Amino acid sequence: MLKIRRQIANLFGFKNYPDYALQDKMAKNYNTAAGFTADLISKMQIKASMENDGFFKIKTGIYKRPFGHIF
Repeated sequence: MLKIRRQIANLFGFKNYPDYALQDKMAKNYNTAAGFTADLISKMQIKASMENDGFFKIKTGIYKRPFGHIF
């Protein structure tokens, strides 16, 4: 299957199948799509870390409840 995809891409003048498949998409090529994905992952890791820190603080009682109890 991968061999056929590579052959199709080469027939149409593309370096690889992802470049061929992405030609009519917003990303246009593999490098743009991979860069977007890497950027998204790095941003989401920062957000996830912040969220996990918040959960940890809640769990360990660092955050005080506003009225001392749960309604």
